[in-house]
Order: sequence, then structure tokens, then C-alpha cells
Amino acid sequence: VGSEMCIRDRTNTPRVSRVWPTHGSSDAGSYTQITAAFRDNMNAGTIHAGNFTLIDGYGSQVVGVVSYDDENQVAKFSPNNPLQNGLQYVARLSGNIENEAGLSLGSDYTWNFQIENGPFPIYLPSINMQ
Repeated sequence: VGSEMCIRDRTNTPRVSRVWPTHGSSDAGSYTQITAAFRDNMNAGTIHAGNFTLIDGYGSQVVGVVSYDDENQVAKFSPNNPLQNGLQYVARLSGNIENEAGLSLGSDYTWNFQIENGPFPIYLPSINMQ
């Protein structure tokens, strides 16, 4: 009778496979959810607000909620408020984020994007035509 053994691959560090908005894009909407997909199953406990951050063009950290979709291997940052039109943002994943085998990204992964410039709502004054 053979025995089955589960061996974790401890040789391949985790990698980011894609991000949204994409690096250098300028067409993200102000209600965009920032996401990063990984090639590996990640340790959800290492994906939190301290390890997935968003900095606006003024150098301020954006407040939001971080979550991890284990089924799709996607980390998500949902800003508490709409992002500012026309402003540049930098997303950062800490090098401390680990996969299920305990291997970390090793170095921070960053990308930048810009929120689209409009269209802006037009407010016209009320005119009483009596």
C-alpha cells in the first residue's frame, strides 16, 4: 500500500500575474476597485491594509478595505471614497505577502495609474422664467 504525501513547493516565490488598473493606465474610473492577481494560492492572513496600500498624488494614504478572494487568487483594495478624477495613484503590495508555502514576494510590488479626467457633471443655475 503506497502512502500519499503532500509536498509544498518551497522553491518558487509567489508572483503577481496581473493588476487592475493596469500599470500606466489613465482611464480608471473613480469607483475603481484595485486588484492584484497571483499565480499561487496566497496566505490570506498576510494580505491586509498594512500590506496592500494605495497612495494618492498628494502622498496621502487612501483609506479602504482589503480582502482576498482565495478561489481566484486575487487581492482587492476597495477605497472608502471615490478616487479623485485626474489624479495619479500608486498601489503597493508589500514584499512580506506570502503564499501558502510561506514564501514571500521578497520585495514590494508597485504600479501606478491615473483616474480618468471626466466627464464632469455640469450644474446649471435654476432660472425662473415667469
